[in-house]
Amino acid sequence: MILPEHERHRVEAELKAEQTSWDAAPLPAALDEAVLRGMARAGRTGRRRARRTATATSAALLLVLLFGLLRVSPAFAAAVAELPGMSGLVSLVAGDKGLEGAVRNDFVQPVNAGDSHDGVTFTVTGIIADDTRLNVFYTVKLSEKMDHLPYDRPRAYDADTGKPLQASYSSGSSGSNGDLRSEFQERMDISLAAGTEMPERIKLSIGLTAYSQDMTWNATFPIDKARFDGLSETIPLEQTIVVQGQRIRFTRAVVHPTSIEVDAEFDEANAMKIFWLGDLRIVTDAGEELRSYGSTSVSPNKVTLRFESAFFSKPKHLTLEGARIMALDKSKLELKLDLANQRIVQAPDDQVSLISAEKSGAGRVSVRLGVKTDTDRDHYSFSIVDGTFHDAAGREFQIGGYRTSSTNGTDGIVTTFDAMLDQPYTNPLTFRITDYPSWIEQPFQVKLK
Repeated sequence: MILPEHERHRVEAELKAEQTSWDAAPLPAALDEAVLRGMARAGRTGRRRARRTATATSAALLLVLLFGLLRVSPAFAAAVAELPGMSGLVSLVAGDKGLEGAVRNDFVQPVNAGDSHDGVTFTVTGIIADDTRLNVFYTVKLSEKMDHLPYDRPRAYDADTGKPLQASYSSGSSGSNGDLRSEFQERMDISLAAGTEMPERIKLSIGLTAYSQDMTWNATFPIDKARFDGLSETIPLEQTIVVQGQRIRFTRAVVHPTSIEVDAEFDEANAMKIFWLGDLRIVTDAGEELRSYGSTSVSPNKVTLRFESAFFSKPKHLTLEGARIMALDKSKLELKLDLANQRIVQAPDDQVSLISAEKSGAGRVSVRLGVKTDTDRDHYSFSIVDGTFHDAAGREFQIGGYRTSSTNGTDGIVTTFDAMLDQPYTNPLTFRITDYPSWIEQPFQVKLK
């Protein structure tokens, strides 16, 4: 979308004036830390790209105008929100340092691809991509006003081979505040699994929660890999830490334009099974904290940790800091349930309880477990068990329909799953514990750079 000349001049003048006064103001310590962390300006870097068409260049400049001043004042956010079709765009990237740096350094690839049917128009307007991560900015236009419509059933494919990408999906939204609207702006964050290569072209397919399960909207677009080719920096580590006798080896870090990956290995000789490294962050030499936004298990003893990036600010030093580790003694990794008598036969401790086990369909039993944990502190949904389980005779079964929820007025969560018992079975059933609220509380540091 291109603003009229008089409107563009007005907006630029207002933004310049507002930015001048905002830059000169002292920064109150009480400001939200996500805003404070996004204030460091990054110098321009990297190769100058070949000139695109006038339309693409105008779109890129408009995105830079919207996103580039991410030292966001309330007045600036309000001014942008007043522009037609621009409401909520600032909030889609604010707080993610990798994305903030990317938009400040002309790293946004304009896109205009989408699909329209059944009164819905789905349009991908731009992307930010590197070797491991793809952020998609898109709009959804409806023929009538509705409440917020988050996407559903997202799938990304290699458009040339048709193969689905091994990836995880999360979202950012400008929100609707409960108002009925006919247009929504969203961001989809696609993190590729370790070893998955970014394709030359992507086909993105989504559903919408208010529509039939068989309805999808699709967009196919190229990935301008020249934007990030050769930009990643690999840092060999080979550092080992010991936390209460448990050895963790950090093998390498890779700094990408929008993310930092750190590979870690857990010593097979450890007495405890390590499920998760908690309260992680990377701290730069300027004191900027880069948040963790997930991890990927490469194997039972190997994990890739993912963080926001400070690629464009070029820090001289990076330090990984953590405060605690979720781990459980390897002798306690089984949960045994007697469904017939509604009781727990074996568990690691008394933090888990069997709430109910009820038949919910042919060959299906819905199992509800209560788990005691500090929900105010942990902010974590414990899956407890997953994958396959076996009965007393050794027959193997599958777990399905997994979901977790907080319990009202109690310090814990409820985890519910379907035990797919499609053949005769003998109690008790034995489940493999995949994570558990058992913590090693000890701060640790790893110097990455």
